[in-house]
Amino acid sequence: MRSSPSRWLLAAALVAAGACLPAPAAQAREPVAHPADERAGRDLEDLRRRIRDAQRDLSATEESRSEAADALRKSEQAISDASRTLRELGQQEADTQSTLGQLAAAQAASRDAIANGQARLAALLRHQYRAGGDDSLALLLSGEDPSQLARDGEYLRQLTQAREAAVAGLERDLERLADLDRQAQARASDLARTREARARERGRLQRESAGRAQTVAELSSRLQAQKRNLQTMERDEKRLTDLVERIARALEERRVQREKEREKAQREKAERERQQREKAARAARERKPGEARPPDTEPPEPAAGDARRPPEVVARIEESAEEGYDTEAFPKMRGRLRLPVTGELANRFGSPREDSGLNWKGLFIRAPQGREVHAVASGRVVYSDWLRGFGNLLIIDHGAGYMSLYGNVESLFARVGEVVKGGAAVAAVGNSGGNPEPGLYFEIRHQSRPFDPMSWVGKP
Repeated sequence: MRSSPSRWLLAAALVAAGACLPAPAAQAREPVAHPADERAGRDLEDLRRRIRDAQRDLSATEESRSEAADALRKSEQAISDASRTLRELGQQEADTQSTLGQLAAAQAASRDAIANGQARLAALLRHQYRAGGDDSLALLLSGEDPSQLARDGEYLRQLTQAREAAVAGLERDLERLADLDRQAQARASDLARTREARARERGRLQRESAGRAQTVAELSSRLQAQKRNLQTMERDEKRLTDLVERIARALEERRVQREKEREKAQREKAERERQQREKAARAARERKPGEARPPDTEPPEPAAGDARRPPEVVARIEESAEEGYDTEAFPKMRGRLRLPVTGELANRFGSPREDSGLNWKGLFIRAPQGREVHAVASGRVVYSDWLRGFGNLLIIDHGAGYMSLYGNVESLFARVGEVVKGGAAVAAVGNSGGNPEPGLYFEIRHQSRPFDPMSWVGKP
């Protein structure tokens, strides 16, 4: 008597229904703490502390005065923060969209696998039904030839194994599809929250921008008077120079401290190796004749050493720094350096400023509001804040005593301690600090002294 295939057909129907269940994505692994990461975190916090100390010391030495430009500090900092947050949220949204795309592809592949598995299971069920199901007892009692019975039994056994494997595979595919669906739903929720946050930040940015416009309108005459005031300009330049020098000292103190720590570690290592050699020498003297000599232990090889409006357009900047163009250390970039933003070069280094008569210590590049400003070379951000006279200001340390400065920007993307690559977008063009028109104020300094950036640029 043949066994009824109804339970297998029911199982297949249940599996087919399961394919309609919703689906999720690859689960993110929890980050694993690593000693190197902990050391890097401590170094970064130490750098930030030193920069904060330098800023505090500089503020403590300044006279208490109320200048028109200072009234802009709060709103311009808020605009910078909101713009940076919007940029970061935009990147998060793009990343989430990419993840959702990957999940959709994985879901489609999983559904295809389920459909294929269902087809295989249906075929196996048909074969098994035609062969008499899996009723081995009925097969033995059929009275057929024993050899044929053995072959039929083996055939049934293989069909049963194949059926069980197909069912197990379908179960795994259904579990994966369900997991993918849960993750997709979670990412969709993340995306919705990110979009809500972007909407809030966009509203905050609009409010802060309106507030700044009102402040500028109220202070317009005072701002322009101060920009033409020689003493104000001199104080602003001195303040910037003092800041750069304090940062340079902080970086040097940090370098010396790390060098002392490295030398201490090397002395301790050398002492351990000396003690090991002495111990080995004593063991050799005390060794009896005929004793096997222990293998020589040579000390490891020493590690390698670390060893008012500008009068004219001077030039048009058609090309700016782009990621990957700085393949050598900063001192070797001379003659190949690219400026941080495209636009109109409005002055020459060292030429007198029409608003004050002081000489230009850097370049002013007129450019549209919001245009990205790129790092001219790789380095570490050592200042990212508002400074009187220069508005939102970013300073990057390139090593070997070289720093690049980016002032009057609308928003600061990079934070103190962040390592940036040459060409990376680190800020956006603006007119913070009371500047009458949008653009970028740019300097390069060596050992805290400004020099002409154009002497390092191949062509503007």
